[in-house]
Amino acid sequence: MKKIVAFSLLMASLVLPACGTASTPASGATSTSSSEKVIEDPKARYAKGRSDVLEADQYEYNFDFSASIKYKSASASLPAHFGGVTKWNKTGAHTNYYQKRTASVKLFSEEMAYNTYFYNIDNTYYKVNGDDEKDFSSRNAETITDGYNFEAKSFGVLFKHLEPATINNVVVKNGQYQLAIKGDTQYTAVNGILANLDIAKIADLVGKVTKDKFGVDFNANAYVTFSGNDLNLFHFDISITYSDFTFTMNYDQTYVHVGSGVSIALPTFEGLITDPTEITSEAAIVQQKYLTSNLATSSQYDYTVKTAVDHGSSSTNLLGLAVNSTSAGTTKRTIDNGKIYFDNRLEVDSDYKNKDQYPDVAKDYEMYRANLKNDTNDVYDCVDKVAPLPNVYTKLENYDNLSIDQYYMMPSATYFASKYIGLMKKTTLESGGYEYKIGLNELGVKGLLVDYNKAIRLDPTLAQHIDVFQISDNFSTKKISYLIDFDSSNRLTSINLVIKGFYTMVGGDEVKFGLSVAIATDWTAKTYVIPTTMSEISLF
Repeated sequence: MKKIVAFSLLMASLVLPACGTASTPASGATSTSSSEKVIEDPKARYAKGRSDVLEADQYEYNFDFSASIKYKSASASLPAHFGGVTKWNKTGAHTNYYQKRTASVKLFSEEMAYNTYFYNIDNTYYKVNGDDEKDFSSRNAETITDGYNFEAKSFGVLFKHLEPATINNVVVKNGQYQLAIKGDTQYTAVNGILANLDIAKIADLVGKVTKDKFGVDFNANAYVTFSGNDLNLFHFDISITYSDFTFTMNYDQTYVHVGSGVSIALPTFEGLITDPTEITSEAAIVQQKYLTSNLATSSQYDYTVKTAVDHGSSSTNLLGLAVNSTSAGTTKRTIDNGKIYFDNRLEVDSDYKNKDQYPDVAKDYEMYRANLKNDTNDVYDCVDKVAPLPNVYTKLENYDNLSIDQYYMMPSATYFASKYIGLMKKTTLESGGYEYKIGLNELGVKGLLVDYNKAIRLDPTLAQHIDVFQISDNFSTKKISYLIDFDSSNRLTSINLVIKGFYTMVGGDEVKFGLSVAIATDWTAKTYVIPTTMSEISLF
């Protein structure tokens, strides 16, 4: 799914403006050239209005973008909607560009809604995702150079494409300057937008339509309107029926200010730690608390790990059902002379048992795994049978899973390092201790997904390992909630992790994915007694 977050930065590619001013818009819009005469020739007037916007030192516009795919045999369309505001002020002291984008995407069985903020502070460009203006979940930063084109991947690319040379003619009807766009430009403009979306399903399908069909079989309805001498609205819509799908797209870009009157105020990011030095310091504290808890002589925790890979609705999968799995259980640990002894109970319930590609491999099951304190360090998988049937003990040969099993389903402490974190928030708990909210960057998210791929065991026979998250390309995360709680004694009490996003999987399917991890420790549990023989293994 190609960058959904590129979605709305796209409708203002209004390339980074050079110099220049625009005239005085009506309806509250402001400008500096209201005394200029209205140009009578429609195409020349369009060209002038367009250049005034693209060359303005300041502008502010509201945008609204919607797109959908409807399969012929499906009962409903699969929509995506983006709306928000974009502001540019060349003379801003530290911030020149700001965009807030609200997204709602339902190309899958569950709607995903989120806010994304784009802005610069001097030569650093930020992207922040969150559920609302105070609940931020991730933050990415990149260093930029002077003249950086902030809107190169925004919806503005569409308007940028429509240079006067790409317009066959302009006709005025009911105050609308209707643009007859050349066919190859329609193709380039539409696919230029879709190529930057996270919903790559749309981009791939529309990309199958050949260039020569645009302007012949499919024609865009595009126009601008003016308030006084100034361009104040750009509209573009198109509908394409091809093969087994119908694609529709609508876009409106409404200018509020051009040339003057633009004021940029960033969100407050209340309570967030965003300074890299502070993040490094606080992340080191979290990592140390976490490692200390894991090295306790005796410990116990319950865990639940859920996954979802949603292939979306298609002509062959009209219901768009996700493939889900749940792994839940309890881990007991005792450390003796520096060696970790564990007893992991694991119960698995997954949809993978229903998929044709995993016949007789993925199953629902309950099993225990424990290591013995003996000369050969034996590890056993155990099945607790209902009496009078005997329990089943299977010694694991060529065992190489120790690093995973001794902290089963616990996220690695590696990802509490600052290189994997874009933001943090520290909150004092009423019961004492602290809760840390970790805003992982893409590197940290991918690392966790790889780790859980290794840990999740859908095949109890170990004959075939199944990776749940088969990521190939176009990876993007739309929701990250990562909360770690420690009590007043600095002991880990809980972990709650939720990640949602999109990627292209191995094989080419565009999917939405989800991972949730819930871990609760029990520091009141009895010390785990290390077994020395197979029969001593505790089956809880």
